Amino acid sequence: MKLTFKVTLTIFAAVVIFAGCKKNGVAPATPADGEIDVATAAKQIGISFAKSFSGAYGGAKLGDGIKAPSSSKSSRLRVNGTEPYCGYVIDTTDNFTYQVFDTTKNVDSKYKFIYTCSAGTLDGYVLTDSVTYTDKGTLFLNKYLIAQNYIVNKAADDYSLVSMHGTMGNNFVEKVLNQSGAVTDTKNNHTEYTFTDVKVNTTGAGIISGTVAFSASLSEKVTGVKTFRGSFSGTMTFLGNNKATLFITYKGKTQKYAFDLITYDQTPIFN
Repeated sequence: MKLTFKVTLTIFAAVVIFAGCKKNGVAPATPADGEIDVATAAKQIGISFAKSFSGAYGGAKLGDGIKAPSSSKSSRLRVNGTEPYCGYVIDTTDNFTYQVFDTTKNVDSKYKFIYTCSAGTLDGYVLTDSVTYTDKGTLFLNKYLIAQNYIVNKAADDYSLVSMHGTMGNNFVEKVLNQSGAVTDTKNNHTEYTFTDVKVNTTGAGIISGTVAFSASLSEKVTGVKTFRGSFSGTMTFLGNNKATLFITYKGKTQKYAFDLITYDQTPIFN
């Protein structure tokens, strides 16, 4: 499964900055010492989802429609209504390393892909996929683990629209190194996503509807300073045009943000 694998895996900042808002537009109190603020967490969760779902780390890319992984020996067995392979199974592993300028990248993956049919006509697939994607440079060492379990079906006769249910789990660790190679900042993001009736336009419009529920545990350890942490839950509701409304709950209080799945722009919504 090369990085071009179309059907297949960031947490930021050394100092946490608060950008959330109350319903009446007044900024809530600064988070307690050692906590990650809600606005920062929301953006981390949104970016984690968008990158993983789009296949940026080698995971499944729903926008490519219903077809086998491009790196597979069976990648020519494509669907789109012309070559039905009902029950056809691809079960494989892959591991490769490549260089991009001064960054070493490694992809270690395993996936099982099964074409499904209805009335003898190919209509979807079931995917179980796990990927470990590693980025290593002079001043950083990042590891992204992603697991995907999807059931995908066509939602239009021409395969231009697919619907899906399933789960995705991320476990991201990002480390900042100094010139001596010592770790100065470690960020952890463990998030579980559950999909409900998500629909994806395969002609380029991206996710157009549906919801994803999430639960997340985030932390950041700044060496010699302290550890910031927090546990969050919420949902993302998709509005089309790669836009979503992100509801995030922390300690019983919910805040709402408009989130762009392409640019990662985030704006608080006042109620």
